[in-house]
Amino acid sequence: MTTFLVRYIIIQTIGGAGLVTLWASGTLATFFVGESMYAGIIIGACVLAGLALVLHSQWQEANQVADYLPAAGLLGCAIGFKFAFDNFASMSGGDTQVMLQVVAGGMGLALTSTIAGILGMLWLKLNLRLLRPPHGVTLTTSED
Repeated sequence: MTTFLVRYIIIQTIGGAGLVTLWASGTLATFFVGESMYAGIIIGACVLAGLALVLHSQWQEANQVADYLPAAGLLGCAIGFKFAFDNFASMSGGDTQVMLQVVAGGMGLALTSTIAGILGMLWLKLNLRLLRPPHGVTLTTSED
């Protein structure tokens, strides 16, 4: 087993432990419920694709995925605000408390997806920083 693979496994194990902790606390589960589910799936798939690129030493492509993750989070932000204000506009003279809850739900989606995109980008950048060889160094494997 190469040093790179060992380091990759250790780093992903630490990240997995963090995800399990967030899931157990209920923080991560809210991201995969209701309208936020689609943003969660898209951002999660992008992070997994970026990690696969890192595993295969596709550094430039993994960096590009990481660079676009905040944009995916902002797309979820725009969808969340559109959801909030579309639902708000469709309510006519109802209870103010219910209207505020609808708007807050959409804003929650907006903020959650933005945070997820930024955290995904940071995780991929951390992987690139810790696993990519220094500039000009080529990794070789020796078969003994």
